[in-house]
Amino acid sequence: MSSDRRSPSSTTHSLSPPISVRTKTTSTRQVTCYGGEIILAQVYNAIRANQALWQKTLLVILYDEHGGFYDHASPPACIAPDEHVSSNFDFRRLGVRVSAVLVSPWLSPQMLQDDFDHTSLLKFLTDRWGLAPLGARTAAAESFAANCKTAAAPRTDTPVNITEPDALPNLEDQPLNPNQLALVGFSRFLETKNVAMAARLSPAAEQAMTPPGRQAPLSGPSKRTAMAR
Repeated sequence: MSSDRRSPSSTTHSLSPPISVRTKTTSTRQVTCYGGEIILAQVYNAIRANQALWQKTLLVILYDEHGGFYDHASPPACIAPDEHVSSNFDFRRLGVRVSAVLVSPWLSPQMLQDDFDHTSLLKFLTDRWGLAPLGARTAAAESFAANCKTAAAPRTDTPVNITEPDALPNLEDQPLNPNQLALVGFSRFLETKNVAMAARLSPAAEQAMTPPGRQAPLSGPSKRTAMAR
């Protein structure tokens, strides 16, 4: 976890939802990561422009997904959130690691190597304001507060403004390059492996792993014919 943080001295605080981004994207179009970069720049610049607000603000940036990047570290075990378990997954293991950035003029530049999860932020908040634990997982989480190195005075070397990146157009008609074509081919190869693996488990599993439009009935002679095609 990369970090920049200060415990707010004021009792006023805000947990703000994401703001809108000036880009034209939909769930069906190919998009880039510039939308997220634009949000970060807009939020940082708005806070940084108000010096009084900047000096008592902790900006927390948490990523929810890992972006498909390989992680050599196995996800560690954890406590299920208030024992909310199911027959399919018991929620007693975390996912792959994601980035977290804490930004404040009261923090020295540093990188933390401790084990944190998303509830570490909740742990920090409950400890800071003397709240009861927000669930079993939060109670067991590691807070980043004790691990951060704070500055004796607000830093003056932080960027006054971050250049907001320009959103690139979504080039839907642009042909795939050789690397992208290789990834598409590899994904199709993995798809056949997944279907074959599911077929060894049960017909229902095979049906679930078969892409829509190519599924066949679970029983009857038509299933064998359809899969043969």
